[in-house]
Parts: sequence; C-alpha cells; structure tokens
Amino acid sequence: MPNRNLIHEYMTYCRVEKGLSANSIESYSTDLSRLNLWAEKNGIEMLSISRRDLREWLIDLGTETLSENSKRRLISSVRGFYKFLMFEGHI
Repeated sequence: MPNRNLIHEYMTYCRVEKGLSANSIESYSTDLSRLNLWAEKNGIEMLSISRRDLREWLIDLGTETLSENSKRRLISSVRGFYKFLMFEGHI
C-alpha cells in the first residue's frame, strides 16, 4: 500500500465526514506529519507503530516547548487517525 497517502485520506474524512474546520484540518495534518517524520527517522512504518513507539514519540515531544493544549491536540490527532485506520481496515 505504499502508493496510498493515508494521512491525506484521513484529512479528507475529517473534512467531509466530520465537518472539521480548515484550521483543525491543518493542525491535525501538521500533527500527523510530525509523527510521520519521527517514524521515518526511526525506521518505523506508520501502519506498524506500536503503543511503545507512541510513548517514545511523546517523550521526544516532551523535550519541545509545547503548550498543554498542543500536547492534548497531538494526542487527539493521533488517536483519531488510528481509529480511522482501524475502521477502514488498514490495521
């Protein structure tokens, strides 16, 4: 499935099905791109990220100066994305 852009598919789902605002879509996309970049840097495929990997990512994020609201949104973005992947049968 290397030709599919699952983040883009999720963003389309958020826009069309969930009716999220453009700002929310942009924020979620940025959040998931950050996770994707971290996964690539660590040699992990987005579809095979484990809970342990996500904990390590969150620990890495802890070194950045992010507000608590930003951290909560990051977690919400990732949670929604993986729920979408489960619903669509990708994981």
